[in-house]
Amino acid sequence: KFTEFHFVSEENLMHEIGYPGVSDHALIHTELLMQLDMMLAKISHHKEFP
Repeated sequence: KFTEFHFVSEENLMHEIGYPGVSDHALIHTELLMQLDMMLAKISHHKEFP
Protein backbone atom coordinates (compact mmCIF):
# COMPACT_ATOMS: atom_id res chain seq x y z
CA LYS A 1 0.00 0.00 0.00
CA PHE A 2 2.83 2.41 0.78
CA THR A 3 4.32 1.81 -2.66
CA GLU A 4 1.05 2.76 -4.34
CA PHE A 5 0.78 5.88 -2.18
CA HIS A 6 4.36 6.84 -3.07
CA PHE A 7 3.79 6.36 -6.79
CA VAL A 8 0.54 8.35 -6.81
CA SER A 9 2.14 11.16 -4.81
CA GLU A 10 5.13 11.23 -7.14
CA GLU A 11 2.94 11.27 -10.26
CA ASN A 12 0.80 14.09 -8.83
CA LEU A 13 3.91 16.14 -8.14
CA MET A 14 5.21 15.44 -11.64
CA HIS A 15 1.91 16.67 -13.09
CA GLU A 16 2.04 19.82 -10.95
CA ILE A 17 5.52 20.77 -12.13
CA GLY A 18 4.79 19.88 -15.74
CA TYR A 19 7.27 17.03 -15.98
CA PRO A 20 7.29 16.02 -19.67
CA GLY A 21 7.75 12.28 -19.11
CA VAL A 22 5.02 11.73 -16.53
CA SER A 23 2.96 9.37 -18.71
CA ASP A 24 5.91 7.11 -19.47
CA HIS A 25 6.97 7.21 -15.83
CA ALA A 26 3.45 6.28 -14.70
CA LEU A 27 3.56 3.24 -17.00
CA ILE A 28 6.76 2.13 -15.31
CA HIS A 29 5.01 2.47 -11.96
CA THR A 30 2.14 0.31 -13.23
CA GLU A 31 4.56 -2.38 -14.40
CA LEU A 32 6.43 -2.31 -11.09
CA LEU A 33 3.18 -2.66 -9.12
CA MET A 34 2.17 -5.66 -11.24
CA GLN A 35 5.56 -7.29 -10.62
CA LEU A 36 5.25 -6.62 -6.90
CA ASP A 37 1.76 -8.14 -6.83
CA MET A 38 3.05 -11.27 -8.57
CA MET A 39 5.94 -11.60 -6.11
CA LEU A 40 3.63 -11.17 -3.12
CA ALA A 41 1.23 -13.77 -4.52
CA LYS A 42 4.07 -16.27 -4.93
CA ILE A 43 5.27 -15.64 -1.40
CA SER A 44 1.79 -15.96 0.07
CA HIS A 45 1.22 -19.25 -1.75
CA HIS A 46 4.63 -20.59 -0.67
CA LYS A 47 5.76 -21.01 -4.25
CA GLU A 48 9.40 -20.90 -5.15
CA PHE A 49 10.67 -17.34 -5.43
CA PRO A 50 13.34 -16.63 -8.08
